[in-house]
Formats: sequence, C-alpha cells, structure tokens
Amino acid sequence: EIIKPGQRKLVLDAQFQEDTKLCDVVAPIKSLDFQPLDHLREILNPLDFGEELEGYGTRFVPGTRQWVFKEIDKWLADNGTGRCRVLLAGPGFGKTAIVARLCESRRDAVVGVHLCRHNHSAKRDPGRMVRTLTHQIANAIPEYRAALEHKEAQLAKEVDALGTTELFDLLLVQPLRTIRMECCKMLVIDALDEAEHDKKNELLHLIKTDFSRLPKWLKVLVTGRPEVPITESLRTLRPTELDAEGYAEDCELDVEIFLRHVLKHRVLPEHLEKAVMTVARKAERNFLYLYWVRKRLDEKKDTHAIDVEALPDGLADEYDRQLSRFYADGFSDDTSRVLRAIVAAEEPLHVHALPVLSGVNDSMSVLDILSLLFPVRDKCVHVFHKSIVDWLTASPPYEDRMRRAQQKGSYFVNRAEGNRMLADACAKNASLHRSNLASNPANLSHPSNPAATTYAIRWALHHCSAAGDWEKFERLATDLAHIDARFAAKSGATL
Repeated sequence: EIIKPGQRKLVLDAQFQEDTKLCDVVAPIKSLDFQPLDHLREILNPLDFGEELEGYGTRFVPGTRQWVFKEIDKWLADNGTGRCRVLLAGPGFGKTAIVARLCESRRDAVVGVHLCRHNHSAKRDPGRMVRTLTHQIANAIPEYRAALEHKEAQLAKEVDALGTTELFDLLLVQPLRTIRMECCKMLVIDALDEAEHDKKNELLHLIKTDFSRLPKWLKVLVTGRPEVPITESLRTLRPTELDAEGYAEDCELDVEIFLRHVLKHRVLPEHLEKAVMTVARKAERNFLYLYWVRKRLDEKKDTHAIDVEALPDGLADEYDRQLSRFYADGFSDDTSRVLRAIVAAEEPLHVHALPVLSGVNDSMSVLDILSLLFPVRDKCVHVFHKSIVDWLTASPPYEDRMRRAQQKGSYFVNRAEGNRMLADACAKNASLHRSNLASNPANLSHPSNPAATTYAIRWALHHCSAAGDWEKFERLATDLAHIDARFAAKSGATL
C-alpha cells in the first residue's frame, strides 16, 4: 500500500509521540543509581549510626578542638606509638561531636565507628559491635569485602550461632590477616564507659582481650569519662592518654572561639570580649552547656537584648531552669512515673509501650513537654545526653544533689523506684501474654500491645533482679514458655 506524503507525516508524528512517551518512562529509570544487593548487610545486620553522627556533627564549631585532631593525626601517622589512643573527658566535653567531625574530615583513615549508649542494649552488645565494624570496614576496604563475600555462605550459616570471640575471629581476625596497608587506619569506639551494665563492660573486655589480634596497621581510638579505668584495662594495646585535663588552656581557647562565633551578632562589638569571658566562666569548659546557650540565644527574636549575666550558672543550673519552666513546684505524679520508666529502661522505649510500662495513659503529653531532653525518634524515646539522666538520678558527677532529693522542686528521679515499677509492669504483661497464649494459641503473633509485650519478654527478669523482687523473678525464670519467648526475642539480659 502506497502511503501518501500527508499520511506519512501523520504516521511519523504518531510514532514520535509514542517514542516520546517511552522516553518519559525510561529516562527516570535510567537515572536511578542502582546499587548491588548488599548481602553482607543482610547477614551481619549492622547498626546504623549515620543519623546520630550527622546530628552531633551539626554541633561542631569550626576552628575548635584543633589540638585533639593534631594529637590524633600525629599518633595515627607514627607506627612506633601504641595501637590505642584514649580520649578522656567529662560529661558535656563534646566527645561524640569530635568523633562525628573526625569521621567526616578523616574519611580515608576512619574505617569503622561504634557509638556506645548506656540505655541501648544493642549498642552495648559486643557481638553487634563486631558485626557493625565488619560491615563498615568492608565498605571502606574492597579487598576485605572480597574476602568476606568469598565465604558468604559460611557466614550466613555461622554468624548467628557463634559467641563473640569466635565471631571476632571469623569476621575480623582471619580476613584481615592477609591484607596490607601502606598507611594506618583507625577504628573509633565512642563513650566506652557507657557500655557498662550490671557492673560489667563486655565491650571493654572484648577490646582488652581480642583487639591486639588485629593487624598492626589498624589502630583504635577510644573515648570515655576519666573516672572509668579504661586506660589501665587496655594496657595490652599500649594505650596513650589524651586527657582533657592536661589541655585546660586549649579547652578554654576552644570555648572562647565558640562564644565569639555565637555572640558576635548578639552583643555590641565593644562588649563582646567581656561577654565571652562571662559566659566562659559559667560554662566551665563544658560544650554541652554551650550548646544550650546557643539554643537559648537562637530562640530570642531581639538579637541584641542579651543579658549574659542572667544565663544559667553551669550545666546543672541549665537543667534546673529548663524543668522549672514547666514544673515550678516539681514533677507531677504522671511526669515522675514516665521519667522513672525512661531512666530505668534498658533500651529506648517505644511510645506505645510507655503507657503500659509507666501506667500513664497520656504519656505523650509528658513527652511533648520534655521533648528537648527526651526526643522521640523512630517512635522510640531517646535520651538527648547521658548527663541529663545522671543529673536527674543524682549520679556522678551530680551526687551532691542527693542531699536535697526529697525537697520540693528538686527534680529528682529515683531509678530504684523505676526498676520496681518496670518489674511489676513487665511481670504483669508477660504473665498476661502467657495466659492469652494458653487460651488462644493462634494469637501468638498478635499481642494486645506488641511493643510493651516485646519489652516485657526481653527485660522482665532484669528489672525483677534490679528491684530485688525475687518472687516474681523465680516465677518467670521457672516458666519455660517465658524462657522460650525470651530467647526468641534475643534478650540482652543475663539470668
């Protein structure tokens, strides 16, 4: 059939339109950055610290802590120095912000990082740390990833069944043994003191006993509080201390740099230096205090109406003033119950579990008020900084608060009462779950409150032990159905 010129144009136009539609569909697909399936992630189930590190990184002020980075760079470059460096500093020094900056600015050197957290059982778990570091190193060193992928089938079968030492040997020691590096690399373990639980620190023990088996080109930077004997425990790694107390002048200069950065648009130029010295005196070299100062200033609309003398006198006064804005006469009963649950909990509590465990139905109203100190992320309640819990519970370095713990408006939270409350709630929830299963076995996967039930199964025995309630402990510990459920939930609590 002969197509006339006019008909041909119509056909070509129709074809062009079809091709254009096809391009509109294909182009976005082509633009996608397809990543190969990460089978190692599926096998290892590593922790993800990306969001946490990003958050801490935003608090870092350029130009500060240069003495820290200089010392770390010098240690990393010197093969003759010890394989472990310990950064010791008190609460609020900004250790995690330094770690975040270190990971960002020394990406070629830092091949793995683990953030320990006192109220997060997975982040205190040495096995999870090994898995996490393994995945991070694999992402940084292609030869190491290739060695692991070569035995993926073996890893898939064995990693969940192995103890921590065997896991360390399989995932780190063996595959790293044949890898050579021209320059030293670094693992960073932050807040190692926060890994202590029930007077044991299994992460510290693992580093002490096994990290010396890693290749010499892989060094370890550890951060922690000075009151914890970390350096002595790690003597097999020939650790060298980087103690903030020995760099007092540098710390004071850092505070002044920070304050000039924050106050330069808030104070008249002729008053700037006096204002810097006034706030520096109140800060006592504590960068967490400075974080709250900056937050206070950012909330003020009038940029020049700043009375630096009226700022809180130190971190403890900052916490006291924050709470007095909402609770002039001390905590309400509901607030006390919610806070006791949070400070005694062994992992971040799911917002759906909190009403059951605290006995406060409207616990979200309390969390809305306390959101700066106890933010909700991924539907779980987190602690903004461990010093908040230390201050509320009158723990070191705030133990002097215990003298006025029962006074009106003291904002004291009794952790022991929290353990008793959680022991009762967990035991009751675990027993209720057991009864429901007995009457309706088909309901196994559908408890009335899955978040509360999961927490109760994992931690009921721990809270009964911490509360000294041995009657409940014995009843649960001898209930085979509860023990089975506990192991199925991979409880981090020891019997």
